[in-house]
Amino acid sequence: MKFTIITHVEHIKHQNNYFGYAPYIREMNIWLKYVNEVTIVAPLVTSALNPIHEKYLHNMIHFKPVKEFNITSLKNIFITFLDYQR
Repeated sequence: MKFTIITHVEHIKHQNNYFGYAPYIREMNIWLKYVNEVTIVAPLVTSALNPIHEKYLHNMIHFKPVKEFNITSLKNIFITFLDYQR
């Protein structure tokens, strides 16, 4: 089964692994135990890893980077939509 994650959580690529906010990644890793392949659509940033980051535990990850976005309010949804139209 294929699974797609679309998220605003920033990700970091380090040594061919993808890292993000640990509590979020732990939750996703629970779901990923049951899929063969995962596609992650999320912002990819250049940043140093720190203890708040954790990696995905899956061996078939396809990562599709997108610009950072915020859809936490109607205003931010509108701004994100306009930004992606450019």
